Amino acid sequence: MNTPLNDTATVRDLLFDGVPGKPADALTQLMRERDTSVGRFPPGLVEVARRELANATTGFMSANLADVAAAGWKKYDALKTAARYTCDHPGSNELVS
Repeated sequence: MNTPLNDTATVRDLLFDGVPGKPADALTQLMRERDTSVGRFPPGLVEVARRELANATTGFMSANLADVAAAGWKKYDALKTAARYTCDHPGSNELVS
């Protein structure tokens, strides 16, 4: 489909080209193909659990793409500082939330 992204584009739009319903179907299919464990469910409920997990995951994809990029950009300096510190102090750990 190749819909152009605009200032209201979401992560879902970027990854799934704005096609409704497709993200959950694609994620469910991927979990099925990879035989992804979704917990200890009776065999008849594994597919239901996969579908629910896919639906919940696609909900997170409704975040505005510009907001996600801006948040990542704001972390750049903190990540760079942490990387430099750990290079200068071998064996140390730095956490960036």
